Amino acid sequence: MIRSRWSTLGIVVLTFALVGCSPSTPTPTPAATGSPAGPPSPTSAPPSVAPTPSPTPTATVAPTPSPSPSPTATPIGIACTTLPYDRFSGSLTVGVADVRVGAHPGFDRIVYQFQNDRLPAILIERTSPPFKFDPSDLPVTIEGSTFLRIHLTHIAVETVKDSWSDQKPGFPLLKELLAISGFEGDSTWLVGMSGPACAHISILRAPTRLVIDLVPTP
Repeated sequence: MIRSRWSTLGIVVLTFALVGCSPSTPTPTPAATGSPAGPPSPTSAPPSVAPTPSPTPTATVAPTPSPSPSPTATPIGIACTTLPYDRFSGSLTVGVADVRVGAHPGFDRIVYQFQNDRLPAILIERTSPPFKFDPSDLPVTIEGSTFLRIHLTHIAVETVKDSWSDQKPGFPLLKELLAISGFEGDSTWLVGMSGPACAHISILRAPTRLVIDLVPTP
């Protein structure tokens, strides 16, 4: 009986001894709790820079050409020719067939008619006194207050009749048509008018004529 108890006691002691000598099993450390780590925060992007707008091309405006002087309309609807009027028609000698004047409603007319369908060089311009005969240099007296000069070149001066050289028709506008030069192919005339006027100049054919219409202006 006593032996059995000691045997049992020895077994218990031996058991505790074995337990004490066994290596201790490490207690697993619980994983840290908390929110799972998210993906790394992206690096802040640099502030966006608005693209610089390309300059809008500026349209180049071509300069507007200055208009050529237009003929001025008169109260009766006849267009005035811009003076000086300069027309070159060659170097052939031209004979004069007639020089005449006429009065018409609203205007007075001068006509130079030429021979053989030829036309001389023509220059018509405004002028003012004093005037002289050429080549004598004697002073010229002519009726009127405003004046035109008509210069014809390559004229057969011997064809100009004396009866054409000084005409005083006494028209409302045209007061006198006077030749002041006629030699070496040049024939120059003065037109004396009663007041401001313009000239409508035209060339007509069959027969060839220089026509000058004198129109009063305000």
